[in-house]
This record gives sequence, structure tokens and C-alpha cells, in this order.
Amino acid sequence: MRRLEETGFIAGLKNYWETWNDCAITEEENTGHLLLLETIPGIRYRSRRKHQDEHAARQYFRNVVEANANGTLDRPFPGELTGNDPAQILQFQHSLRLIPEEQLSGIDWENPLGAGQNGRVFKAIWNRPHEVLEQGPDHKAVLDVVLKEVLPRQGSTENPLKKLLKELYPTYISLGSKPVACIDFLGIARLAGGQKEHSDSSRAATDKYYLVFERATEGSLLVFLENELRGKRFFKAWDNVINAITSIASGLATLHKHSVLHRDLHDENILVTLREYPNDPHQFEYKVMLSDVGEGKMLFPSAADPDLPEGYYASYGNPEYRAPEVQGPSGWTEAADVWSFGVIAVKLLEMRRSICDGSCAIPPWVLEEVQEEYPDKDFSHTSRDMGFIVPLSLKRVLEPCLRHNPNERPAAHAAAMSLDEVSMEFFNDDEEEKEKNRDVKWTYWDWRTTKAAGRTGKGLVLGKVKESLGSPLDAIEELSLGKELDLD
Repeated sequence: MRRLEETGFIAGLKNYWETWNDCAITEEENTGHLLLLETIPGIRYRSRRKHQDEHAARQYFRNVVEANANGTLDRPFPGELTGNDPAQILQFQHSLRLIPEEQLSGIDWENPLGAGQNGRVFKAIWNRPHEVLEQGPDHKAVLDVVLKEVLPRQGSTENPLKKLLKELYPTYISLGSKPVACIDFLGIARLAGGQKEHSDSSRAATDKYYLVFERATEGSLLVFLENELRGKRFFKAWDNVINAITSIASGLATLHKHSVLHRDLHDENILVTLREYPNDPHQFEYKVMLSDVGEGKMLFPSAADPDLPEGYYASYGNPEYRAPEVQGPSGWTEAADVWSFGVIAVKLLEMRRSICDGSCAIPPWVLEEVQEEYPDKDFSHTSRDMGFIVPLSLKRVLEPCLRHNPNERPAAHAAAMSLDEVSMEFFNDDEEEKEKNRDVKWTYWDWRTTKAAGRTGKGLVLGKVKESLGSPLDAIEELSLGKELDLD
């Protein structure tokens, strides 16, 4: 037996009262059928809670209060941002923030932070308006942000507004609340500002919509991690790499939880920012975050708008990170995103190998363990095999992500949960004690061979791999295969 408050029964009751406390049951007079009476605010709360999260649902009511206080409660939401779909207008009203141009400053239109075939990114400062409701301790009145321009691919005849709508909905659903290990989507702004089109520098500026995101203070993960790993000791370097890989898996799980495929996951779309937690003992912490779901796809597009034209959600992925089955009939799936994650993960392992090989002395007990398991390998100081010594638990999680058969890859949420356990093997606030860790099990893994075999489907006998990995892989498969995420 268990204490009542520790059971799912109580958690279910709590969820019930928080979600349905506005409702009543009545009886239809003629038939005697029981009917549920719901309030309109309650319906909107439950919709946002289902499709986003609790934070988004509560934020909706905060936004309504603020809109009433500043006199904009009855201001209509721009229909052009929804294709004039009444249902989607209701979903965006008081939820998708429209940031006025006068609240944004410091925009350097001549020097974008980045530019690609789908548009440019500009840095800016958002001066948030005064709000009547009390804010949390991490609220900032002035915030560094980026403005993302959304354009059709070069050579495409697609309408620019349609391209914007294609990116807006999955971005809003997945990043517009409190996304785990993903960059915060703050809203949308319509600006004139003096910007000019790519194709003709002489054209006059015109009003244009921009997606507004928080600005990552440290830039891309690869650049950040390269600097972080230099000079780090053996266990600390592994701790940094595993935490980064865990965050990427958690961010991907966030997208999949909201039925969004990323489809363009690569190292340049993974950023690092320094977050401040005023009331936490660790006041500052670096956070690894997924960004740019501009190539994303809703798994169930009809839920957004059944009348969208064919190809509305079509997209492309970076070939280096693209799963082998993507060009076939199965196309992009959650499993294809997991393959991309696996490629990024082993790229981080390769970075650690190249940076730390000469500077991170491998503890003797680690070497002894791996030499006993792999007597045919050369683990002398100058041998390349030294760089492929990895935590056994990490290998068990990452190797299935690079399986040729997408049905054999774990779900992102299963991989994230397993990686959380891997990271706990390295957790120790005392840096000296961290380097004395004898609890981690070690093995040899040439991930390049695994990736090559996964891409071609040749050269790897999966039965032997599974036998060597043991029960943890079975647990991952049990969690991930044949199960859909329940968004209710």
C-alpha cells in the first residue's frame, strides 16, 4: 500500500479540479441525457492547456486582464495572420503577443546577426510595457531579443505571408509557452524600420512581420562547447558534453509533445544562453536550447487548418543530418528527428575526442576497465582508440538513435529520460570528488562505424549489439515503440 497523497489517484483528482472546476452537469428535459455545461473561459483554458501547457493557459487570463487595463481588450486580432480562420483567430487572441514597433529599439538593419535563404535575423531590445499584475522574480523590463524575418526560399513563387503562416503556427504551439530546452518565442511584430529586401537594395521599406525570440547570449553550442572543454578535467568534460546532449533530447521531446517535427535539426540551430535565477543557490546557469522550427511540420495539420493547400507543411532538412529513410515513402517522422539528434550527439562526442584527447588524463581505473573488456584494442597514450572510451550508459542510449530502421530508434522523450539518468552518474557539486568517480561504467564505442552502418543499413549485426547492450536498451524500446504521446 501507498500513502494516498503519493498516488496517481490524488494527482488525477487535482488535475480534474484544476481543469474542470468551471463546469456543471445538467439533464436534458426531453431525453434525460446528461449534459456538460462549460464556460467560455474554461473552454479556452482547456484548449491552451491541451495544445500547449499549463503556463500558456494561465498566461491567457493574465493577458486578458492586461488588455482590459490598457484599453486594448476589444482590439481585433489581425486576420491576415490566421488566413482569416475564425477558430485560429480565437486561439491567437490574447495569447499570441503582438509587440508594437515603439517597444523595440536598437535594431541595426544594415548588420544582421545572420542571413540564410529563408530570411535574416536582427538583434533588438524589447522595452516591455508596464503591467498591472505582479511579475515573477525572473521578469525583466528590458529584454535582449532577435527579430526573425521569414521569406520564401530563393526562387520560390510562394507568397511571403503564406510562408510566415507556415512557420508561425508550429512555432507558437511548441515555443510560445514555457518550452523545456527550447528558445522562448515571445511574439510577433510588424515593423517598417528601414529594412530592405534581399533582391533589390534600392526598394523602399515596407511593413513586414517579424517573429520575436529571446536572444541567446552565448551563440551556437559548438562554439561555446569548444571553449568550455579546453582545459577541463576528464569527468568535468564528460559532464559538460552529456548535459548538452541531454538538453538537446529534452528540447526535441518538447517539440514532439506538441506534435511538431523539427525537420531541420543541426548544430547551428542549437544555441546557448546564460539564465539568471535570483532565488536559486546556483544563480546563473548556461542553458542549451533548440531554436528555429521554421522548417517544422505539424504531425496533424488538419488540427490547425483543414483547408490549408497541399504542400503547406512541406519542408527540407540539412543533408548531413537527414535520416536515411527521409527520401523514401515514409518521409519525415519523429524517428527521423531522432536520427538527426543522434548525428548531433556523436558530433559532440567527436568534438570532445579532438579537444580532450591530449589534455584530459584518463583515470587509471577507467583504462583498466576498458582494457579488460577490449584486450584487442590499443589504449596507449597516442592511440586513436583512447578517444572512443565512453560511458556505457551513454552508448546504450545513443547507439539506437542511429539505427537504420526508424522503428528501432527510441522516442525523443524516452531518450531524454534515459539521458537524465546518465547525467546523474556525473553529478557532484564538489569538483575534486567528481574526478574520483568510480561508479560510472566505461566501454569502447566507435560511433563513426555505427553512424555509417545506420545510414546504409549494412555492416552492423543488431542482434549482437542488443546482446552487448543488455536490458537498458530493452527498456528504451518498450517506452518508445508503437506508442503515441497523449496530449490530453
